[in-house]
Amino acid sequence: MTNVAQYDFSLFYEKTNISAEIEPHLIELSYTDYLEGQSDELSVTFEDIQGKWIRQWFPTQGDKLIAAIGYKGSPLVEIGGFEIDEVEYAARPSTITLRALSSGISKNYRTLKPKAYENTTLAQIVAQVAERLKLKVVGTIKPIPIKRVTQYQERDVEFLSRLAREYHHSFKIVGNQLVFTHKDELGKSEPVAVLDERDVISLRLRDRIKDTARAVEIKGFDANGKKVIKQRKMPKNAAKISSNPLKQVVIRYALLPEARAKNKLMPVPMPHLRSKMMISKRVISPFGAILN
Repeated sequence: MTNVAQYDFSLFYEKTNISAEIEPHLIELSYTDYLEGQSDELSVTFEDIQGKWIRQWFPTQGDKLIAAIGYKGSPLVEIGGFEIDEVEYAARPSTITLRALSSGISKNYRTLKPKAYENTTLAQIVAQVAERLKLKVVGTIKPIPIKRVTQYQERDVEFLSRLAREYHHSFKIVGNQLVFTHKDELGKSEPVAVLDERDVISLRLRDRIKDTARAVEIKGFDANGKKVIKQRKMPKNAAKISSNPLKQVVIRYALLPEARAKNKLMPVPMPHLRSKMMISKRVISPFGAILN
């Protein structure tokens, strides 16, 4: 019989390693790494028959968790720091679930900020926000000029999420890093792991046309020519289209110098219309492991 690798983990609460103490009571440790649009999540569930967690050990929202996962006998992979956002108690049986976010809940980037940016670029705006938040920018940002954009009563994370969505970039905050990169660059990265079908407990793939946009239309303003350039594109090989009314997808592109010469916008990206990637790792201890 083939030996099955056993999952392992470590968990720090603030600066205290609580791994050994909580392992006998651990029901589930779940880590979700989102590609974009929201903070990575860590969820930890314990049995609490003795009532320690609901009484003297009751967690404080905003406290920091640092986790690592892997296999016994091998180095663990650090998945970063998280701040507790939600505490859930359930009875019959008694359990406590801690849900924590990688971008935290107590940081100043969740404060409403009114600010205008003029005659700048997307990269410069991202750099300004990162400097204000004391974060390091990671990723490849296209040299897109921006005449004016206003951050009106938006939190920094909301503002950057809007810019990323409108200019076809991905954005997330991981630890002390502000990840902001063009979506075309994501497919160029080397895979971090290759899973053999025989190693997967279950697999489910789904492709749908319901609620899928029929086309994408983008507009860019040529400041020199004082006119708006518009371009529309349909998905390639779109044999079947949802019968729903045409859905509007708004993507903003500035007219770059090389495109201005041809009176065209940047190439219209289509893949994101039908796909959204989420990587989820789940560890169940001490009974086994699920990767989905």
